[in-house]
Formats: sequence, C-alpha cells, structure tokens
Amino acid sequence: MNKLYILQTEQNILNVIAAKHFDCNNIVIMKDRAFKSPFAEDGLTTYLRNEGFRTETHTFDPYDRNDLNELSQQLKKDDLFVVPNSRYAYTLNMVTLFRDKCRMAFVEEDGDIYLQEGEHFKEVVKDQVDLEVEDYIENFGGYIKHSSEVLFEEPCANTLFKKIIQHLNTYRTMLKPSPIKMNYDTGYVHVDMQRLNKSQKQLMTDLINIMVRYNVCALKEKSTHNTLIFYDDEYKDFIGKVGTWLEMATYKALSNFKDVDSPMSSVFFYWNRKVSSVSNEIDVMGTYDNRLVLISCKDTGNNLEKALYELFTHGEQLGFDKSFKVLVTTSELYPQLKQRAKELGIHLVRFDKDMRSLSVGLKQVLK
Repeated sequence: MNKLYILQTEQNILNVIAAKHFDCNNIVIMKDRAFKSPFAEDGLTTYLRNEGFRTETHTFDPYDRNDLNELSQQLKKDDLFVVPNSRYAYTLNMVTLFRDKCRMAFVEEDGDIYLQEGEHFKEVVKDQVDLEVEDYIENFGGYIKHSSEVLFEEPCANTLFKKIIQHLNTYRTMLKPSPIKMNYDTGYVHVDMQRLNKSQKQLMTDLINIMVRYNVCALKEKSTHNTLIFYDDEYKDFIGKVGTWLEMATYKALSNFKDVDSPMSSVFFYWNRKVSSVSNEIDVMGTYDNRLVLISCKDTGNNLEKALYELFTHGEQLGFDKSFKVLVTTSELYPQLKQRAKELGIHLVRFDKDMRSLSVGLKQVLK
C-alpha cells in the first residue's frame, strides 16, 4: 500500500480503527473545508504521529467537482481510500468517483470494516485491532491524568476489599457520616472512634491494622481517636470515601470478563492538552469488542439522574452512540430513573447483596 487516505470527521475513533487495521505508514487526512472542530483535527494528527504514522493533510470540498477531480488525479492503484459512515451522500459519491482509481473501504459506526473486492464490498476480519481506553481519550487530543487500577491490584487493597465485603452493611453505615477528619496540611487522618458503635469500631480497627501491616500508614492511638499518617494517600479512600468499595467491586467484576481490554478505574482525564483547567472523572472504564465501556458507580441514592447525564455526555464524546454506558448503584431502581436511563441509552445495574449480582448484571450488558 502506497498511501492510506482517511476522511476527517467528528468521530476520530473510526479513523484510528482504519489506521491500526491497515497499518500503512503514510496517511493522508482529508479534511472538508467546512469542517470546524480544531480539537478533533489536531487530536487525530497528534495521535497518529505519536503512534508512529507519517501524516499529511489535504483540504477539499466534497461537493466541489473540481476539488474531487484534482484529488482523483493524485490517487494511485495501490492507494486505499477509507471513508466512514457509508450512509452519507457525499461519501457514496466519492466511492463512485474513486473506486476505479484506487481501492476503497468503509468503516461503519460499529467499527466494522468493508473492503472493496471487485464490484462489491466485503467485511474484513479486524481481530488484530485492539483498542484501549487511551485510544478513545487521546485520539481527539485528550490525555489521562491519573487512574487507580494499579492500586486495586495491590495485596493491601485486595485484603481491605475482602474484609469490607465480609462486613459490608457495617462498613457502609460506618462511613455515613464519615468518622474521619483529614488534615490536608500535614497529611494526617484523625479517626473519631467514639462515634462508632462496637461492630463499627472493630471493623475500623481491623482495616487500620491491615494498612499498618502492609506499611501504607502509621498509627498513633489515643483514648478518643486514632491518628493515621499515610505513606500512600490513595488508601485514605478506603476509610473515608463512601463509594470506593463499589468502584473496586465494579472494576474487579469488569476485569474478570476475558474479552474486556484495558480495564481502568478512577480515570481522571482532560478533554484537550491545550485546555486543562477542568478534569473529568469516570469511575470504571474498559473496552469490549473495540467498543468503549463507561461505568459510573453510586453507593447512594443522591444525584443518580445527574450521573446519567454525565455518562451520556462522556459516552457521546468519547465513544459515540456505540459505547456501553452503565450506572452501577446500590439504590433501588425507581421508575423515573429507569425511564430516563432508557431514553439516554444507559444500562442500570444494581449491586444487590453480593458480587454475583454485579457480575450477572454486567454480563447482561456486555452480551
């Protein structure tokens, strides 16, 4: 293959799939003169170059016959022109004009690739393309600032998780309201043991002892409270943040599916490297069959509908309408929430008593 021609659109991920599948080092990005999305344009160019591709940009008007004729004269038999979304009139027009000049291919919104073979287009196997979460975020110029999946794989975190799941009801009531006070200036955490009942105090003591044993914090005991000095600040969340356990449970359940790639948790990212004043967070992410999975975890009944709209916005921007958007919650799924989720194309999964209910719910979504 001499050159790979791709058509710039709002959904860069389709071009990422084409670039990774056909693996041509020389890529020509065709940009409609009317296209006005600098983040998408700059992001695609930067992403492809970071992946090792050489790129150039050609600006044209897909409805101008002179522009199309000029482009047609540049094409060679061993070039491949890839266009997304075959339902658009101008892409079909380009296929008609160029199919005798070079090879043609479609990448549809579900990521399927159709390659020209004579007079027909045949779907091709694209198993060699394994998209990861980073591909979805970086292809429009965004970047990941921080994620916590490494923490969730550590022995200390898993020991804490097992203890929490064994005493889940006690744990959840223990943190509402939280008995801890964080001193951000010194890094100390003060745990008011007097606010805890007998079972809660025992569980808190067990969790603290686990962290001390794994050397993630030091303990100073007093009659009324404990003071913890953390060597790893992320572990504060296990005794001070309501939903950390549910996020870890969801991450573990998603990771257990063999066809899920690059599972991540607590993903903080920026939409664009040039605009990094506001970060975004998605609790759990991954890819399944090259489709993005976005999950919000809520161990509370508050702001569930707000969480739906945040999921919808992130899903549309990152993975368009083919992404899996899921809200995992411990709360009852009331009718209005179900209706709103259905309208937004979001799946609801309820954590009910144990990990099995969560795994079953996610399996039904990813079927």
